[in-house]
Amino acid sequence: MRTFVAIDFYIQLVMLMIGILLASFQGYAALLFYYVTGGTQLISFLIRLFLPVRKSVFYIIYGILIIPVWISILLTYTDYNISQFFYQVLFASLFYSPVMAVMYIYDYYSVYKSYP
Repeated sequence: MRTFVAIDFYIQLVMLMIGILLASFQGYAALLFYYVTGGTQLISFLIRLFLPVRKSVFYIIYGILIIPVWISILLTYTDYNISQFFYQVLFASLFYSPVMAVMYIYDYYSVYKSYP
């Protein structure tokens, strides 16, 4: 399990750096940060959800705050008439997602260091 945690931690770190590099570009390319970093963290979150890996309080809070964002994104690409609430969730996530991305990696680092 330690090997999986180590590999996933370094993948998260590299994807965060790639996301920051993409965010340095002008225009809509800066939004790629959210897809690159958030997408890999969502996959990591879902894998960790079903594995016997230690889960911290921040991991649970991260899930509660980030899953509605991805549901909102998926609903914007469908033919459903979604309410303003989902747009407000997406707008709010523009501000708290980068902070949560860094905190997720730090939390994963503490989980990685806790394994013998």
